[in-house]
Amino acid sequence: MFNTIIVLLNRLYGKKSNGSPITNIITCNWFITVCLAFIIRLGRPGSCSEIIRTFNLCDEHYCSVDDFFRSDAIHLDCLYVTWWEIVKDNFDLYKRNNRIVLTGDGVLYPKEGRKMPGVTRLHKESGTQSKPSSFFGVHTAAIGILTQSKDKERYNTPLINSIGQGLSDICGWENTPHPDANQSLEVQMINKLEDISAVFGSDIYYLSDKATMNRNCIIAIKETAERTGRKTDLVTPLKSNNACYKEFDEANYKGVGPHPVRGEKIYPMQEAKKKKGYKKTKVIIYGKKVTVKYKIMDLLWGDGLNAKMRFIMFDAMNGRPPFVMATTDLTMSAEDAVELYSYRFLCEEQFKVYKRVFRGYDFHFWTKRIEAQSFMAPKDTPGKLSLPYNSESQEAILKTIKAYEVYLQIVCICVGVIQQIATKQKLDGPIMECEHRRKGFTPVKVSEEAVCRFIRKNLDDIFAKYGDTEIIQFITRKQKPAPLVNPYYDLL
Repeated sequence: MFNTIIVLLNRLYGKKSNGSPITNIITCNWFITVCLAFIIRLGRPGSCSEIIRTFNLCDEHYCSVDDFFRSDAIHLDCLYVTWWEIVKDNFDLYKRNNRIVLTGDGVLYPKEGRKMPGVTRLHKESGTQSKPSSFFGVHTAAIGILTQSKDKERYNTPLINSIGQGLSDICGWENTPHPDANQSLEVQMINKLEDISAVFGSDIYYLSDKATMNRNCIIAIKETAERTGRKTDLVTPLKSNNACYKEFDEANYKGVGPHPVRGEKIYPMQEAKKKKGYKKTKVIIYGKKVTVKYKIMDLLWGDGLNAKMRFIMFDAMNGRPPFVMATTDLTMSAEDAVELYSYRFLCEEQFKVYKRVFRGYDFHFWTKRIEAQSFMAPKDTPGKLSLPYNSESQEAILKTIKAYEVYLQIVCICVGVIQQIATKQKLDGPIMECEHRRKGFTPVKVSEEAVCRFIRKNLDDIFAKYGDTEIIQFITRKQKPAPLVNPYYDLL
């Protein structure tokens, strides 16, 4: 198991085909050390300080860990591409109609750092009054790919997670890592599909939420498909107030002058409530085979855009209101649409693992070069990044933003590595013994948390078995001297 982790992480160093993501052997050793610290972390808050406490490193190495995340030896673009190639070569990808399936969503996480760039005022609708609708934090764009184990259990393996909003003011700076930060979060994620499609060499189904159903995203999807030369189609639920139009029927047109571009106006959600025209079929939703009613309509969507899309209306026949799926694939069947989108809950499941098991948003990087942010300022107050900064301050701010990106991507890599181990484990193996006792029921698949708990439990044996490896010796050299054994420790 530990050998699998080291082999996968070592592939991120010394790659020559598209450039090496890490160009320094010391930085590579720190990279593997940080990844191992994230996997076996003890659940304490903090970023650099937690890494020091996890391996009991000397206090003077705190600055080395902090400088690692800002290091110029780490090339983020190459790191992204190399990780995607590792996923392509080592993971069993789930495909539908010979297409890979990607999931995309935005994550809002509260942050109160007054000198942290990228922290901005966010708004989120909540169903409870205990959560504020407006708060300060970071908004990240996360894209994952569906993978599967030998038992055909699905996982959502993260590919990339980066800051999506709050950086529009740095688009004009030199060496900015976000040249398209002034676009919406959804469009930024769609633009990344071009690079992902080039690495995997496959057509794409992109599963997203209702926020993607807008004019700019549909245009971005079509432009991405044209640039890559591969099929890239969106699958998303439809908003209840969206209006569509039938295609114009020239044969029955009796008017004078030029004929209209589109025909009758239709609201798909209202059309779904009508009982006529439904057909029955059996589909698999959340692992269960159920019977649903459906009907399909190809309509024009978007004022001035008139994009032809397929709208699939479902009646679940269980007392719940009908729902409508929209897709840019005009050949998609009802079975494919509902089964594909039923796997999108894996994206939310992966977010929980990302945040709770690996503490993926507990970074505390800041810079004194930026002006302190006032949380009591009015909403229309310009952001702190819009202030004039000299070249040294801009470089320090960009390095802090890079530290965010490196931190988020390292957690993505750690989640994927643990998922690769989890897919090869059996439910009746040693990893799941404590899982059965803890939860009190039989899980359907090996979880990432169970694998991490097993590694923590056998950490001493792992260090003893692989003590002659370079990375273990690197960690051992930087640890504090072993403390004296307290004979009364068990009595405390």
